[in-house]
Amino acid sequence: MDRICICYGGYAAEMLIYGETTTGTKGDLKQATEIARRMVCEYGMTQEPGAIAFGQEDEPIFLGKEIARHKDYSEETAKVIDKAIRAILEENLLQAQKIVKEHRHELELLTEALLDRETLDDAEIRVLLGLPPLTSEAAVAPDSLSVVAPEDSEA
Repeated sequence: MDRICICYGGYAAEMLIYGETTTGTKGDLKQATEIARRMVCEYGMTQEPGAIAFGQEDEPIFLGKEIARHKDYSEETAKVIDKAIRAILEENLLQAQKIVKEHRHELELLTEALLDRETLDDAEIRVLLGLPPLTSEAAVAPDSLSVVAPEDSEA
């Protein structure tokens, strides 16, 4: 579910800062929705509809054609699936909004630095936010990375 929350980061930041969003979040929203759909329809990761796979995939007939999904369930089940997907997405959007609000100061620091320099590498971001340098162990295991507010800031 963390990946869905990450997908909502840009959307949450735009809504917090500008009160609206741009077309730049389209890909992230699509990815978040696809992950949630797979959690519900392929991996059975929700109470409702439960541990059952929905929507068989057919391979494309020729290159460039999207994979088609067969709807192998009723309209009632489709509503349950939609509700489960929406619940996952809404929960993660709320989490992303909470994180962005809690770290608004860091967001503003990054924004100012990017307006000044256009690009920042990992080391520059870590210095800016007062984070420790990336160790070789963390570089090997990206799942161990997390955003931590600098100790001396008020997050």
